[in-house]
Amino acid sequence: MIRVVLVHVLLFAVPFMVYALVLVARGEPVDAAASWRRAPLTVLALAGAGLVAAGLVALASFGTGDTDRTYVPSAYEDGKFVPGHFE
Repeated sequence: MIRVVLVHVLLFAVPFMVYALVLVARGEPVDAAASWRRAPLTVLALAGAGLVAAGLVALASFGTGDTDRTYVPSAYEDGKFVPGHFE
């Protein structure tokens, strides 16, 4: 689960990283507040949100899952822990 969250956080951050690379290519300081005040932060945030939405759609569409098998949750049987599995 944490992997999925981190991937979507990274997808959201991609437009900001690209903008930082553009600043570096121009020779402007990346850490200067003035460089980011001129940035189209709304456009960058919307682009990041669009990438996250596309990632969610791709995950839902192309994610692999066992749709023909039944999940058996973990349980204690005869005093021993039996992990969850598919049957």
